Amino acid sequence: MFIARLALIIIAFIGAFAVALAAGCSGVDPNAPPSEQQCTNLRAHVVDLQLGIAPDAVLAELPRSTQRHRANLMTAARDRYLDTCQSTYSRDFVRCAAAAGTLDDYHACETE
Repeated sequence: MFIARLALIIIAFIGAFAVALAAGCSGVDPNAPPSEQQCTNLRAHVVDLQLGIAPDAVLAELPRSTQRHRANLMTAARDRYLDTCQSTYSRDFVRCAAAAGTLDDYHACETE
């Protein structure tokens, strides 16, 4: 079970890397605002950082109270967050913040 889960996580990371690599080589204007998907992914990452959820955690295996809290945070002011992300954040910030392993790392992206 553990090995199968680990294999799925590795496959997911490889897939995410391939998508990121393809996006980086796609000729997208680096000054263009982040996409809605990038902002949605960043929001999920920040919520997980706030709740102390490990990046490799299986969400379905978290305590129900944590799952509910996460779901509430994900839906609270979602549209406002997406609007702010797409109108204020740079793609470089979103990339940096998405790679942040802690909230301190995330905040360090704000000063770069």
